[in-house]
Amino acid sequence: MKLDSTILSKIDINQESLGNLHAMISALHELQIKIIAPLLERPPILPLLWQAGVDFLQGNCLDRPSPSMDFEFIESITVSFR
Repeated sequence: MKLDSTILSKIDINQESLGNLHAMISALHELQIKIIAPLLERPPILPLLWQAGVDFLQGNCLDRPSPSMDFEFIESITVSFR
């Protein structure tokens, strides 16, 4: 399921929004539904999404759209946020 990007817009400044996101993702995971967080523009929310249990991330903060399909698929990568 792809989340509505408006749900994600305030999770880094509003604890209630973040709590609601955690609860929604938990309920969807109980139904075996994978979660996609789309339209991500701000890297600081990535750790919050990871902790909330989002399965997939999508957006320009990860990589800009390209006219060609020349993606490099990596099996494993370590990312640290400072």
